[in-house]
Amino acid sequence: MTFKNMQALILSLCWVLNASAAFACSPPSPDYKAPALTDQVKQNIRQADAIVDGEIVRVSGYDQKNKKEIPAVLKVNRILKGPKIQAFFLRIPGGGCEIGFRRKEKVRLLLSESGGSWAALETLNLPSPALSGSSGTHLIDNRIPYARLLDKQVGLPRSADTAVTPEGL
Repeated sequence: MTFKNMQALILSLCWVLNASAAFACSPPSPDYKAPALTDQVKQNIRQADAIVDGEIVRVSGYDQKNKKEIPAVLKVNRILKGPKIQAFFLRIPGGGCEIGFRRKEKVRLLLSESGGSWAALETLNLPSPALSGSSGTHLIDNRIPYARLLDKQVGLPRSADTAVTPEGL
């Protein structure tokens, strides 16, 4: 296998694995009829406790020695909705519904608050389904149109260096 073929195979595999992770939280049932993307965006904006543009300065993890979660840290650049906070400590919610990040990644996130802690949930930051299409057809990635509709609804485009979807997805 040539280097280019191997590279294409690896990139394709990475895309499929990332795309399949988008379904890890709650895959839709076969008879599920998702609302239009515009309706999903409006509903998610209403449900979000905060909408921010920022940069991930620390990724989340788990401290084995102290047996505790290490939250991701999001340094805020712009607050579109929510409290005036300079940094959010993002907990890892149970059930596999969290979004993975990369350090120094610039993101626009819809955040959920519960008991004083914050989370970036897939259910607020991704369309449902993230990928669509019937068997035997090409899958359609709904994440980019969703992000564009989100930008339109909040009334501010994201900066050119801000990810359309977090790298972890």
